[in-house]
Amino acid sequence: MGSRQHNLYNEVYQRTGYAEMALQVQDLWLKRQREAAIALIPDDLVLKTNLIGTKEMVRERLRAHQRAGVTTLRVAPDGQTLHKRLTILAQLIDLVNEVNAETNEG
Repeated sequence: MGSRQHNLYNEVYQRTGYAEMALQVQDLWLKRQREAAIALIPDDLVLKTNLIGTKEMVRERLRAHQRAGVTTLRVAPDGQTLHKRLTILAQLIDLVNEVNAETNEG
C-alpha cells in the first residue's frame, strides 16, 4: 500500500468512495498486519478494479471502461505457466474484440 505520505492507489480508492476502508487497509498494511488488511477489502472493490469473473462479467467491465473513455489497459494474466498466461491473454483479446465490435455496430 505504499507510504503514508504518497500513495496513488490509496488516493484513487479514497476518491472512488472507499476512503475509510482505504485508510484502514493502509494503516494495517504499514503495521505489517497484512491478513487483517486483506480481509477488509470488499469483494465488490476487487470485482470493480480487476478483469476477473465470468466472460460476461469481464465483458461488462470492458464496456464500462470503454464508456469511461479508457483506450489502454495494462493486464497481467494469471497462470502458473507461460502457456496458461498466454491462453488467458488470448481470451481477453477475444473479449476486447467482441466489445469493440458491439460499439462499431451501433
